[in-house]
Amino acid sequence: MAMRATTMTTATKAFGAAKKADIRCRGGGRQSRVTRAGLSANDAVDAVKRTVGDLKTVSGLKKVGERAALFVPVLLPAAATLHAKHLGGAGLGAFMAATGISAPVTFLAPVTGVMLFSTVGTYLQVAMATAGLLDFGDDIPAAYCATVATLASLTLFAGSSLGFTDVLIRNGMAFHGAIATLLALKVAKFRELLTGPQAEALRKLALCGPTLMMSALILQGCSMASFAAAGMNGPGILGPVAALMFNPITHYLNIFASFNYLMGVETKKSACFIASLLLIAGTSLCTQLAAPYGAMLCGMHLACAFGLLRECTPDDSFIPSVL
Repeated sequence: MAMRATTMTTATKAFGAAKKADIRCRGGGRQSRVTRAGLSANDAVDAVKRTVGDLKTVSGLKKVGERAALFVPVLLPAAATLHAKHLGGAGLGAFMAATGISAPVTFLAPVTGVMLFSTVGTYLQVAMATAGLLDFGDDIPAAYCATVATLASLTLFAGSSLGFTDVLIRNGMAFHGAIATLLALKVAKFRELLTGPQAEALRKLALCGPTLMMSALILQGCSMASFAAAGMNGPGILGPVAALMFNPITHYLNIFASFNYLMGVETKKSACFIASLLLIAGTSLCTQLAAPYGAMLCGMHLACAFGLLRECTPDDSFIPSVL
């Protein structure tokens, strides 16, 4: 009897100890979740500190510039919408009027309505683009912003009242598609779907494809009336340098350089030449367009230019080396 009582007492103590251990384990789980949330907050702070630190070096400045050129075009329209809503800004009215965009089209229209035009979607777009700019949040900001850029190209510009064949609309679709591709290539899950050569081919096409298309259209004698209606009036701030963008020889050279670059026949000189055209067009021509589209398109040009300059410029320098 005494032995049986002792055994029951021991079992009771063991059960109690196990129960306490289970409670501690569960509490530890809650603490772990809290810790993980704290680490996420710390990661955000660390991302800001890293970005500030990057601004102190040439290579860091180039990284921040590349991120800004990729994510700011996605940030600007949402920021303009919120500025109009809360501070009485101009919003997207001039942009929508200049591009002939009124509402999303195709079967993806409901998705575009939620992601680009709803209040929640607008705030989320600002948050994701800002996170991407600060290099925070792993692949999530890049994946989200790539989706936004894709929807803008396929459901907004494609449904413009100016018509699918208008040069302003083709330009907008091409550059939004390029930005979407470059952002998607930053997402590990997307890259896993591609072989190395396929990813490289997509990257090259995104970097020089839009300018190649524009050169072909200009040499065919396309009308630039829609660009003029959107605000572009002459060469802009770079004057005679930007005037070269209207010279046929420039576009023949660009087509030659683009094919050299795409086929890998020659990289450094071709990349430098195409990047120069993108920088000129982005800073002197695009900035004349209706806000905020002018700044958005400028950013897209710079994103492609920075990607090309990476191939012909040392990491610690701003000066290309094509030899």
